[in-house]
Amino acid sequence: MAETVVTLENVAKILQNDTKVKVAGIDVDGQLRGKLMSKKKFLGVAKEGFGFCSVVFGWDMHDKTYFKELKISNKENGYHDVIAIPDLTTFRRIPWEDDVPFFLVSFYDPDTMKPLSACPRGILNLQLQKLEDEGIGAMAGAEYEFYQFRAPQTGNAPISERNSSSTATFLQNNPVDSLPSLTEGMFGYSLTRPLHNKDYYYGIFDACEKFNTHIEGWHTESGPGVFEAALAFGDIKGMADRAGLFKYVVKSIATTYGITPCFMAKPRQGLPGNSGHMHLSLVSSSGTNLFARESTDPNPPYPDVANLSDMGRHFLAGILDGLPDIMPILAPTVNSYKRLVENFWAPVTVSWGLEHRAASIRLIAPPTAKASATRFEIRVPGADANPHYVLAACLALGWRGVKQKLELTVPPLGKGEDVGGDSDAGQRLARNLREATERFIAKDSLAREVFGDEFVEHFGGTREHEVRLYDEAVTDWVGPRIEKAEALIGPGGVTAFQNVRDVGLEGLQGGGMLRQSPSDGINQSHIHIALSKAGLMEAMEVMGTDMLVNRGSKSIENSGSMSSGSVDPSPFLILQLAAAPDFFHCGADFIHVLVASPVASSSHSSGD
Repeated sequence: MAETVVTLENVAKILQNDTKVKVAGIDVDGQLRGKLMSKKKFLGVAKEGFGFCSVVFGWDMHDKTYFKELKISNKENGYHDVIAIPDLTTFRRIPWEDDVPFFLVSFYDPDTMKPLSACPRGILNLQLQKLEDEGIGAMAGAEYEFYQFRAPQTGNAPISERNSSSTATFLQNNPVDSLPSLTEGMFGYSLTRPLHNKDYYYGIFDACEKFNTHIEGWHTESGPGVFEAALAFGDIKGMADRAGLFKYVVKSIATTYGITPCFMAKPRQGLPGNSGHMHLSLVSSSGTNLFARESTDPNPPYPDVANLSDMGRHFLAGILDGLPDIMPILAPTVNSYKRLVENFWAPVTVSWGLEHRAASIRLIAPPTAKASATRFEIRVPGADANPHYVLAACLALGWRGVKQKLELTVPPLGKGEDVGGDSDAGQRLARNLREATERFIAKDSLAREVFGDEFVEHFGGTREHEVRLYDEAVTDWVGPRIEKAEALIGPGGVTAFQNVRDVGLEGLQGGGMLRQSPSDGINQSHIHIALSKAGLMEAMEVMGTDMLVNRGSKSIENSGSMSSGSVDPSPFLILQLAAAPDFFHCGADFIHVLVASPVASSSHSSGD
């Protein structure tokens, strides 16, 4: 479908046969927030915009207002309106809604009429303007993986009435794992699996074409019910819009087939996560790829960049330099970090390499690609990330590298190297949203340098909100272990386990309850927890100085400020570290920690 160019001069004529228009803006989570309005109303606001409640920047994706009063929208300003101005260049018709006209809007501060500091489209435009002022443009592409589940049947409801709402109702009373996948088993690039749901599979492709969110490649990915779409490469602003709208297309088409798509980063344990890789390159005003080198460098700093231009090298160095500081943008949810673990083809360090699919940044360049196709693939983001923020952040950091002529300080990953292993020289990226957010909002964060304080304070506040919600949540992980505690050690074990859960140990590597410990003279309920060594290190981070472990006769203190025999028991104590074979034959990679509720005791010596 050819794209129609809409202007203020011709918009009335283009909409002459319509009675209504749908508009939508994008919030910090990348969610579309919009409404239907009459054509008369739309034509009246097409130039100067209309009031849009700022609460879309004052609540999370579940419409829960943020704990922290953020500047854009809060109780004090009455969640006042911001100004939403339709972008007429985004015109398209919604084919599955009787071709109703659709426009994206951008948000503006009503007092200054400058782009709202947290508006995703405004953020990207602001970063792009810095390049365009020097005659440079940016091109981008996106790849999205997503799981798909069959919406469960409720009563005699037809398939057309089974959708994400019926799925949500089902999950209120059933475990997540009971939700059936669209297809079972692992088979990426299958030619036959799409035929199991042929109309749906082709329906998405065709709808994207009609809705101007063009798919370049469309196939099954490794995982039960997983599809992957590569969206057509194009100018960075249009690409960001299409990336956000692609999810809208998929969810809309899926509803008519009783299918629930899932773009969360890690829907199921032990299976691959959903990535949201972004491709990025810079071009001259004539369209020449500025990352392509005119001729191979005979003496490059690393062989991997022999065909990468000096600008490309500086751009790469800039992204790598700031990558740890923008992690909440690339991995914005608690679940995001379940995907970013070793052994799942997901990047976990500041790393790069020529055609290296496990690195954070994959360089695509000759000899495996044409010079005109030279680009970077940013592999850290999951499918849950906001594409406008991701592209804006990478563009900003890369351009900073160009302006400051930064040099590569991290060597490329060798093809045989393990990402995150001893041979990986790159810094470990944040392991959780709390750690990522703390770095993002730090006073010396590069995020503040490239985005400014106003955006960092707002988006950082929204991520602190997510962390707090997680800290307060009783997760599904708890249920079966509480049942086990009841069976093995009675209600006291539940009390002890609750203390473990409250500080977030349910997310640690290798976490799992064993059994009641033998009597050791401690007058309180206690249980054993099995943790991997990495999990224990994470536990020490979580609890700070309120931790003391003892292996055999040696005391191990977590902090120099903590002395043996004088430990604050709140919120709980890890009292004894026992050798693995004594309790559970799981090998040397695991250790066991005795966790005790502090209710009955206030202090213990290092010998307990």
